[in-house]
Amino acid sequence: MKVYKIIFFIICSIVLVCCKSDYCNNYQDFISFNEIVKGNSSLSFINEMDSKVENSFLYCMKVKSIDSLVRIKNELEKNRNLIDKSVYSYWQSYTCYITSLALLVQHKDKDLVPFVNEGLSLLNDTKKKTSEHLVLMSQLLGLSAINGSLMEVNVIAAKSKAYGEKSIMLDTNNLRAYLGLAMLDFYSPSILRKETTMESLLLKAISMEDRHIDNPILPKWGKSYAYYYLIEYYRNRKEYEKCWTHLDIALKKFPNDVRINMLKDKLKNL
Repeated sequence: MKVYKIIFFIICSIVLVCCKSDYCNNYQDFISFNEIVKGNSSLSFINEMDSKVENSFLYCMKVKSIDSLVRIKNELEKNRNLIDKSVYSYWQSYTCYITSLALLVQHKDKDLVPFVNEGLSLLNDTKKKTSEHLVLMSQLLGLSAINGSLMEVNVIAAKSKAYGEKSIMLDTNNLRAYLGLAMLDFYSPSILRKETTMESLLLKAISMEDRHIDNPILPKWGKSYAYYYLIEYYRNRKEYEKCWTHLDIALKKFPNDVRINMLKDKLKNL
């Protein structure tokens, strides 16, 4: 068993180094998201797009259908020639990501594969990548590992982590970059999880601005997720005082968030 663990960690370390090396060789043309969206502000239908997608996600959870998310995808596709390619690829990939999460919650693991693949394909083909694009690449890669073998899962996890770390390097003010790395830790096998790192990443994420540049085309999603995972982290560790402290803040900030309210119900029953 000890020999297996040693071999396992050696392989994971090699994979992580290879992923980082490959990443640096292939993606050198980075740009800030704000530079990309200049000149696109007149396209009102992509203003606050993450809020529209999030609302559709919550509706999908209620009716157990992804139709409203598919309509958003179709609207983006119809207008793709009016939008900068990097802006289009981000929001279409984000919609694919949220649609995949909706299917995952509905236990339709096989149905999410085309959406994950579409999102990854769009992001891989994007020349002007930003920190925001890399966050999505990291998260979609994580979803692509569902139903994979142990080795496949850990190869993908290593690559996802490399993208996540690079997203922070590109923009240290991007809360979604810290959230993405924390989520990878949260869902990692306990043998690979770094819980103190996870906590610090989530605390960092909730302390940051939703977006540090005021532009309605820029992403601002993520803070409610950060609160959710932080409270779950403390709940799993039975640190209930910290749970309630952060839950009270989260409920004031996101009173209608289904996930946060579910945590409230869980904590009441302890």
